[in-house]
Amino acid sequence: MGPATCMKAGLGAAAVALGPIKVGAVVSVNACGNVVDPFTGEWVAGMRAAADSDQIIDMELAAFAAAGSMQMPLDRTNTTISCIVTNVELTKAQATKVSQMAADAYAHAIRPTHTTNDGDTIYTLASGNQGAPGKRRRSPRPAGHARSKGPTDRHRKRSKTPKPPTASPAPRSS
Repeated sequence: MGPATCMKAGLGAAAVALGPIKVGAVVSVNACGNVVDPFTGEWVAGMRAAADSDQIIDMELAAFAAAGSMQMPLDRTNTTISCIVTNVELTKAQATKVSQMAADAYAHAIRPTHTTNDGDTIYTLASGNQGAPGKRRRSPRPAGHARSKGPTDRHRKRSKTPKPPTASPAPRSS
């Protein structure tokens, strides 16, 4: 275990268009764990059997085997950082959900993932150019905004609507 048997970090990117909706992602991986193909279960990158080997070994099993000789704290130099970008309008809560789903994808592709040695971070950016799916775009001032506050004196004078009577204070008893 250690830097001599670790593979170098990697950078990946992908993009897809679904009609007018576009989504792209870029990921920089320098994970503490091994990267696995979630469809085949085969190791793609990670801990090598030896410094000069291309054979990837199970990092978790190697860590258990070396547990007695490991010294704490381990260097916290590993991280996986992602940025997901879309042209769809997302609320803050929706963008957070997209980031959470990407964190779930980390768990499918990195073993182990989210360790105390990893500084995993995911950013989601949404331009809003396409509006929210299934939702009409809102104007900055919703329809009926002026009416929701009721007629003002200015409106009454223009429309000749009489001013409603005001209540006089109740007489005080002495």
